[in-house]
Amino acid sequence: MKNQVLFLVILVALSQACEVGSKKNSNESRYSESAIKEKLVSLGKEPDFRKKASKLEDVFLHCLSYPGTNDTLMAIELLHLGNEFSNVNEDLKAIQYYRRGLIFLKRILPISSPKVLDTYYKIGIEYKVLKNYSNAISFFDTLDKIQNTVHDDLFFKNQLRIGQVNFELKEYGLALEHLEMIQKILEIEKNPISPWIKSELLAYLSFCERRLGHFKKAISWAKMSIPFEQLVDPDEAAREHIALGLAWNDSLQITSLPNISKSQPFLQAELHTKLAKSFYQKVLNKFASDFIIQSQDLGELYRRAKLFDQAEHELRTTIATMSGTVKNKSVFSGLYINLGETLMDKNAADEALAYYNTALTYIVPGFIPTKSKSLPSPGYSSLISVCPFSQEKNRKLTKY
Repeated sequence: MKNQVLFLVILVALSQACEVGSKKNSNESRYSESAIKEKLVSLGKEPDFRKKASKLEDVFLHCLSYPGTNDTLMAIELLHLGNEFSNVNEDLKAIQYYRRGLIFLKRILPISSPKVLDTYYKIGIEYKVLKNYSNAISFFDTLDKIQNTVHDDLFFKNQLRIGQVNFELKEYGLALEHLEMIQKILEIEKNPISPWIKSELLAYLSFCERRLGHFKKAISWAKMSIPFEQLVDPDEAAREHIALGLAWNDSLQITSLPNISKSQPFLQAELHTKLAKSFYQKVLNKFASDFIIQSQDLGELYRRAKLFDQAEHELRTTIATMSGTVKNKSVFSGLYINLGETLMDKNAADEALAYYNTALTYIVPGFIPTKSKSLPSPGYSSLISVCPFSQEKNRKLTKY
């Protein structure tokens, strides 16, 4: 509903802009005023976001040729186009329009106004999604300096993103230090912030501690995030269980137990990986890849516990049921690798080789499977997720 209201606002703004311009440039107009309005109304019914963004851009660029559009309308139009292109993962175009919109915003609003601050944040997010971390940090830092001591939701999620950029740059110590600073502010000031920010902060504290090999601390932080699972979206609840599952799994790898499958680390890792899968299943249309990764991890967990039949069943089931659900087929490579490892452990070398070959077709462009290919050495280094989640862009659509 909010998107529909916003779209109606932009239609009115564009219509007004085109109306002013068309009266001054009627002979140069590519569309008549009535045709423009008709085109704008029809765009409101366009179900394809990508087509809508492209068509909206076409009308907007036409209206730009008119000198009658004021700074307020320009800012509204440019920022709306940024949102539209962000929604269809056209990140470079989104950045282009956000940055142009920011110029007009700063002409009409104080730099500390919420709309200006939010635009700095959105641009930083787009650069982060593109892994252009230097520009991302630049916009996040600028926002931080403008905000100064205002500790609201925007402050905390901006600080969270700075910590996440350091995490993605593998600067785990710096990331942890920054995230702990945010947590201390929250504990001292007891700020009422959105549950998803608190949930994500705790999960990332766990991810950092896990990367630094502090598994008990990682488990402790992740446990603190679990009470938020009923207050956040399913994909965010999944992330909480991923954090806890991975921390328990890693603690399992440094222990020497006679019966792994009966141990607390294994049972906890299994439980939370299954729960992460179940939350992703609720939003499978957006998070199919993440569901597949959790299945991959669960299969590998079973294999390491020597529960080979359970591992094979988990991996084969996901391959069979999820094959048509994602465009990026490379996500299946981990399933095939782990299934190959499982079959090697069951002494089914020929079948294992077939699955290794299949995995390579997803990983290596142009790879042609052949029996003459060398057989990978069996081992216990198969894939367990190294990232907290894979579909950050999808999460950005609703929460960023």
